[in-house]
Amino acid sequence: MDVRDWRTDERLESLAKEYGEPVLPLSAVCNAVETWAGCLSDNNAPPLQRANRKEQGAAYHSTLGWILHDIRKSNLLGRLLYAKQPLRTKPCPRHQGHMDMDELLAGQQGCPCQGTGWLPEAPGTERYTGNVFLAAVDRAPDGTKVLKNITPRT
Repeated sequence: MDVRDWRTDERLESLAKEYGEPVLPLSAVCNAVETWAGCLSDNNAPPLQRANRKEQGAAYHSTLGWILHDIRKSNLLGRLLYAKQPLRTKPCPRHQGHMDMDELLAGQQGCPCQGTGWLPEAPGTERYTGNVFLAAVDRAPDGTKVLKNITPRT
């Protein structure tokens, strides 16, 4: 497969002209946000930290690692960005707006919120688990242990 450099991809330039704003791969945006957070953290810690100066991000730089962690594992962001689902606005009567990981991954209770805590805006919305899946240990033909994806497709 031919790997393209998104920074020189003419198709993205064409789309940017059509939309009137930059069009970038999501990974490029995520990498830029992580770089920004790293720079803020570096500038607010030795050896770059300057004495008696309040640098940009000084009030919150120590929490950026936690925020980036939450962004990476966010089911909501996955549904919005990758599954292209609209924001769910009605809390589930059972889960009351709180995620249930067992229901999210396995769907055994058949809750209409699919474990997100929020009811889908459209009927028939597919379950989105992102890069999380249920697995069972299985054996390959050569006898080595392998993980078998057993996440139900509902």
